[in-house]
Amino acid sequence: MERQVMPSPVLYPSLRCGDAEAEMDWLERTLGFERREEHRDPEGNLWAFGTYRPAA
Repeated sequence: MERQVMPSPVLYPSLRCGDAEAEMDWLERTLGFERREEHRDPEGNLWAFGTYRPAA
C-alpha cells in the first residue's frame, strides 16, 4: 500500500484593525517593520503594506 503525503498548508498572516495608520506606526516603532508599499481603495482605506527587516 502506497503512503499518501498531504501537502503542507499555506498560511498568509494578516491583520485587521480599526485604525490601520496607527497599527502601521506601532509595527514600525515596535517590531522594526518598514513601509514599502501602500494600497488604498477609493475611500482611502489602507489594504496592504511592507515587510519586516530586523536590525542586524
